[in-house]
Formats: sequence, structure tokens, C-alpha cells
Amino acid sequence: MPDDAARQFDSFARLADPAVNAALIERLDAQFGPRLAPRQLAMRANLARRGGDLARARADYAALAGGQLDPGVIVPSGLEPASGVTPSPLICIDGFLPREAMHALHRHACAIEDRFRPDIQRSAGEDPVRVDALYTHDFDAMREELRGMVAERLGDWQRQLGLPAFSTDKSQLRLTCQRGGSFLAAHADNTAPIGEAGRAITWLYYFGEDPPRRSGGDLLVLDTDFATGTHSASWLTRVEPRPNRLVAFPSWYHHAVTPTVMQSDDFAAARFAVAGHVTKPADGLGWRESDAPGAED
Repeated sequence: MPDDAARQFDSFARLADPAVNAALIERLDAQFGPRLAPRQLAMRANLARRGGDLARARADYAALAGGQLDPGVIVPSGLEPASGVTPSPLICIDGFLPREAMHALHRHACAIEDRFRPDIQRSAGEDPVRVDALYTHDFDAMREELRGMVAERLGDWQRQLGLPAFSTDKSQLRLTCQRGGSFLAAHADNTAPIGEAGRAITWLYYFGEDPPRRSGGDLLVLDTDFATGTHSASWLTRVEPRPNRLVAFPSWYHHAVTPTVMQSDDFAAARFAVAGHVTKPADGLGWRESDAPGAED
């Protein structure tokens, strides 16, 4: 791993440590009592999502929204930015497929191991963005079913993620496999203005052994500064890649994947996901006014 990436992930590990963030939440509750003001409630939600406690983050954001959040919404759209960086709206659905369907997809992925190819992407500076990962577009199990399930939810996802009601020109899917040492450095899947053609929604469906024989591989969705094209050094949402979990967020937000740690070289034990992108044509549409990144009330 390049030195810059190693330093970045070391910083992420300290920031997103569940025990550290839980202790900060405990201190916050002790200082301000059980009935937190909105500012303290927002801070607790931020600490919870940074530590990966998505249920607690959702509960606090729901309280801030008057008790109403759509099912699956963890981080709502339209949150007020702090110091220029905006939290990414985030959808997370556990138990997305029937368990047997998830296991059938895993068996299929293992049966087509020879179709997977190395996925090494490099940035303009030639530092690896993604290392020691595998992928294939050539898979059959649950391919059309997942594509259809995403299409059925597209209108809801656009609203929940603060996106305009765009038409979609295609939906990209591939299987990914991250083995020991695999990582994905911080980046955005789309850096063009929202009205131009490109990826609009990034989604991932995690599957594999349950319980898994690996650790790490967490998705970090980073609070993003759209004015400068950078991300926060302090705030993020950590998502564990739990089998049968689907997560979705706008493709303009920066994100990273922490190194995967495996107990063996067994292909079946790797971190598997269906990685998908909903793309849009050039349409001139903008963000929903109240949900625009960087918008202030």
C-alpha cells in the first residue's frame, strides 16, 4: 500500500473507531442530559454514523426530523453543512434479498472464480486507487432481479437522496471480490456537474459467508466539500459490509473502502459485492433546492 494511502487509512481507523465514538457519545449524554438540544442531537448522530452505529444515527436524525424518516434512510438529505462539508445522504437496507437467494449468488460467484479479473485503478498521480481486487461483468445469478429491484425503487431513492427526478439511460452492474489487503482509496464516482451525463447513484449489495471469515472492507462515505472537490478530514459514515446488506448514496460524494483482512486465501471467504451505478443523461437538472450540497437554511 502506498504511504499516502496507509496514512489515510490509519487516520480513518482512529476517527471511525466504534469504542472511541461510543465514549464520546456517552460523554455528550452525561454533559447535556437525556433531552438534547438539536445541535447536540446532530452531534450525537454524527458521532454514531462515524462509528458505524447506523441504527443510533438513524434514530437521532429521525428525532431531528420530527420522528419521520423513510424506511432504510440512515442519513437524510438536506443536512446543514459544517465548514463547507456536507454529509452524504445514505440508504442502508439489511436483509435485502431472501437468504437463500443471497447464498445462491455466493455459490454462483465461487463457481465462476475463473471469470474474475484484476481491478487495479490508478489516479492521475499514478498511485493505486484500488489494489488487489477482482471483478467481473459476466455473471448470471440475481443479475436481472437486482436490476429490476433497483429500478422499482429509483423514484424513492431519488427523493430520499435529494436528487432530481432524472431519467436513466442505463444501469451498470458487476461482481467485485476483495481479498486480503484489498482497499479503495478516497474518490468520487462522478466529478461532473449534476446536470451533465454520468453516474448518479452508487449502490452496493454485499453477500457472502454469514458469519464472514474476514474483517475490514468497511465502506466509508465521506462528508464532501463540493466547492473545492475535497472531503472532510474528520467526518464520515462507516458502513460494515454485512452479508445481505444494500447501501446507496449519490455518486458525487467521496468514499473509500478500508483494507480487507482475511484469515486464509480461500476465495469463498472474500468480501463480495454487486457494485452498481444508476447513470443519467445530460439533462440540465440540478439538485433539489433544499437538498443541494452546501445549501444553507
